[in-house]
Amino acid sequence: MKKVFAAIIILIVLCMAVCFCACQKNYSKEGEIYTLLGAYDIGLLSKDDLSSIAKKLNEDDCSPQKLNLIVKNKILKTLRYDFITEMEKFGFEDYEVPDYKIAAYYGEYDGFYAVSIHIKGEKYEETPIVETIDGVQFEFAKGYEISVFVKNEDIKDYEPKEKGDFYTLTDAYEKGLLGTEDIKNIAYYQNTSIGIDYAIEEGLIEEDFVPSPITPQELSYAQEFALRETKAYLRRHAQVMARENASPDDFSIIRYYGIYNDCIVVMMHEEGTMYTEAVWQEIIDGVIIDYSNGNRIYVWQAKQTN
Repeated sequence: MKKVFAAIIILIVLCMAVCFCACQKNYSKEGEIYTLLGAYDIGLLSKDDLSSIAKKLNEDDCSPQKLNLIVKNKILKTLRYDFITEMEKFGFEDYEVPDYKIAAYYGEYDGFYAVSIHIKGEKYEETPIVETIDGVQFEFAKGYEISVFVKNEDIKDYEPKEKGDFYTLTDAYEKGLLGTEDIKNIAYYQNTSIGIDYAIEEGLIEEDFVPSPITPQELSYAQEFALRETKAYLRRHAQVMARENASPDDFSIIRYYGIYNDCIVVMMHEEGTMYTEAVWQEIIDGVIIDYSNGNRIYVWQAKQTN
């Protein structure tokens, strides 16, 4: 009986493997699909390419009928393959592969194809989405965000660089990168994010404190990229929970507090990361920095170049 049971189990496993392999064969991985920002980050697209894509978007010169049929099939196969792989990775069995379609095509750039991908039957926001990449602005009127497809033979190895060092506010203060007045300024902008009245009532800021303006008002693409690239490098080389394919596109700056003594002060987010909702505080030289979740403020200092 045990032998019969074991044989049945083996047969089931083999059937599942055959089915999965059949699915993978039908939906083969023909390349990689990047976000528009991700493709620009790793050098697949130039700024001129971005401008050309934005022009086609603005002029509505993006008919999907212009896309080569062979390339279109490669994109659709890759989308389905990636979806199945993701489902299998998490052990899902009862799922249906989405019916993808190419909703718009913005041209081919040295072997890289800019497209908008939709799922048939899915509703998309009518509210325009605005994205700016290195000064080039894109306004997606119907949620038509742009992806970039790269065929397998054109994929280039990309290794993010460690362009600087990250410190907590406490570490930066102890190292002398930030002074007490800098900490007070950063604390003001963090603690008043809910409201000035709340911050005063809770004793988080002094009522007569006048903060220095955030300078510069915003970071350049190059500055933002240096931080995101450093985060990607650190994730790839982490001793715990390393991700070998981590890229700058996985990270975003969700709040910027200014530059102090050539150090950039930010709060960042890694895609897919969940933070605890516990309220906590960081106290530095009597100054309170109030946090509403497990995320925190970091200080980034560029590495010295010879």
